[in-house]
Amino acid sequence: MQFALTPVKVVICEVLQELSPDLEPGKEAQPESMLILRSKNGVYLNIKPL
Repeated sequence: MQFALTPVKVVICEVLQELSPDLEPGKEAQPESMLILRSKNGVYLNIKPL
């Protein structure tokens, strides 16, 4: 299963190199402490081409 995720991560990295992600105005990322630190309500992004 981990091997299948590697190509997906590579494609996401290649796509994000051509985009400019920015946090949505008015939406704060609220950290939630679990085994790992993650956002409680997700992260809202505006994505624009470079």
